[in-house]
Amino acid sequence: MNRNIAICTTTFRSIDSFDALITSLKADLNEEVDISYIKIPSSQLKNIDEVEDAVISQLLLACRNNFTILAFGSVSIVIMNSILKILGSGKSDHLRNIDQIIFVSPIIFRDKLAFKKIHVYSALWSILNFKSWRLAFRENNYLSTQKGTISRIAEQFYRRIIAAESFSASQAMIPTAVLFNPKDSLLDRRSIESVFFNKTRVKEKYLTFPSFGSETLSLLSSIVKNPKAHKNVFWIKSLAVNIKIFPVQFEKIDLLREKLIADHKGEVRLKFDFHPENSSILKFNYRFSVGINGNIEEITSFRDFKNETDSSNIGRFERDGNEFIVEFVPRSTSPHKLALDVLNGFDDSQEWDRNSELEKIVRPAKKRQYFYYPFGNGEAKYDNVLITINLEKYLGSHAITEPQLYIIDTPMSLEFTDSDEITSLILSDYSYIPGKLLYRGVYSWELKTKERGVFVVTWEVETNDQNGN
Repeated sequence: MNRNIAICTTTFRSIDSFDALITSLKADLNEEVDISYIKIPSSQLKNIDEVEDAVISQLLLACRNNFTILAFGSVSIVIMNSILKILGSGKSDHLRNIDQIIFVSPIIFRDKLAFKKIHVYSALWSILNFKSWRLAFRENNYLSTQKGTISRIAEQFYRRIIAAESFSASQAMIPTAVLFNPKDSLLDRRSIESVFFNKTRVKEKYLTFPSFGSETLSLLSSIVKNPKAHKNVFWIKSLAVNIKIFPVQFEKIDLLREKLIADHKGEVRLKFDFHPENSSILKFNYRFSVGINGNIEEITSFRDFKNETDSSNIGRFERDGNEFIVEFVPRSTSPHKLALDVLNGFDDSQEWDRNSELEKIVRPAKKRQYFYYPFGNGEAKYDNVLITINLEKYLGSHAITEPQLYIIDTPMSLEFTDSDEITSLILSDYSYIPGKLLYRGVYSWELKTKERGVFVVTWEVETNDQNGN
């Protein structure tokens, strides 16, 4: 898998000035690195409020694949505004492929003293004929009359990107990081510290002396290789999903005096390990639903955290028993465990209500069973997911097919009506992930770095009884 990196620079600069950076990235990342350049015309710096079509087109072209943006100095504010323009143009889905944006010494809120220093340094470097430095200050000079515009763009970028709470038409949770030296005389330190959440301080003064020192190169490689989650994205170090399903012959009378006849029972065990650097203080939620023929029988362990969901959700679960919702704010790095016992929760007749992204799945095909887990729509980042399906109890009395796991990357509304339709949808819309046979009837899968979509595990069960009982 290639690492795609887009370096944002102005037409003033030669791409040769980034040779040291590129060499360092390729050496440190220990993987294939594809470098592209987003060129900012000099005319763009003269009027940063109106983003030129050429800049937007370059960004949208890069968004065809997952990639990281690197932006330096004066270019940073142009990239911020370009992202906002894309967000406001109804093309916010394109921004999902941005893994992170890394700003080095960004120029945001500028004070008058900094502007005067720009002119002084520009004149000095012009006399000394230090070309790269002179060009850097020429870029900054173009921004010296646009303080109000810079301030407004930075505030909107903070509100709609850095502090975003969802992916929508008006905001996008794109991870951002900033490297800067608070003693750099051309930076507004207080503004940077108030706008950015993920900050790294360096010794080198990139704006005053625009070159790449060893410390900056090393830190850039580290951040590119190990991006942090967005401040409002749940960062889950690992999720363990253990499902055990076995045949039963069971009848139950519910609160409405209706008879429930179950032919299988499942044990659902989930363990969430949140990353030590998880910073989200929003409520994490998980919803498990079964159809009218199913029942969530009991919660066998719920001691690790308090369910903070609305009382109406709890009351509906206690009354109907076919939908369980858990919500909590992760306040500890200790594992958060959830255990449910479910009757008829996996067969082809079930209807699953999830959320607006994955509204309804109607289980197709007789004797086909399913389990699925939605990663969401970018609200959580899972570093590692381990899934285990145990069908051992079916062996002997039933014939089972090997479970198949598929991933759909974009949540969508699905409605299956028969086995032919689900087969067609899986082949056209899903990625197949091969599993591992642990021992007879027990299968496992391991997934890395998931942030959106859903995984679906499907298998078929058929009784060996010739009478079909």
